[in-house]
Amino acid sequence: MSGRAMFDALVAGERNPRFLADLAKGSLVNKKPTLIEALTGRFGDHHGRLLRILLGTVDHLTEQIRDLDRLIGQTLEEITRPPADLVAGTARTGQELAERLDAIPGVGPMTAQINLAEIGVDMSRFPTPEHLVSWAKLCPRTIQSGAKNTAGPAGWGLPTRTLIFRSA
Repeated sequence: MSGRAMFDALVAGERNPRFLADLAKGSLVNKKPTLIEALTGRFGDHHGRLLRILLGTVDHLTEQIRDLDRLIGQTLEEITRPPADLVAGTARTGQELAERLDAIPGVGPMTAQINLAEIGVDMSRFPTPEHLVSWAKLCPRTIQSGAKNTAGPAGWGLPTRTLIFRSA
């Protein structure tokens, strides 16, 4: 927030390092002398125009990310498991499934969403949970060479990382 406030002031034409340093918030308030030193220099109108373009790009991309996050959330809510697949106490919507996957240590919200997008909500196609974890490349590999076994990385996941939600 502090940096953005300083950038916006620079774009607006403010060049006084002390004024810019006063825009600091949070832990940066204690570092004003360092900020004043860092903000002292040549920053012309040309730089301000370029910075305005870059900040506009950041704002545009941030809004697109928010729109996509909303779309993913809506899509997860629309995905439902067929009643025949439901077991007492199981998740009904894609969002509930994503939340359950997010509860697994090492799996965050984005990983849960990606896995639901790639696998869908029907896990019955995998004979065991181990098969699913291995197919999704979420488990570490064992690398064997002769009598020596070593642990390896989990791998890069599925060959295509598409965010097309399947309700298979």
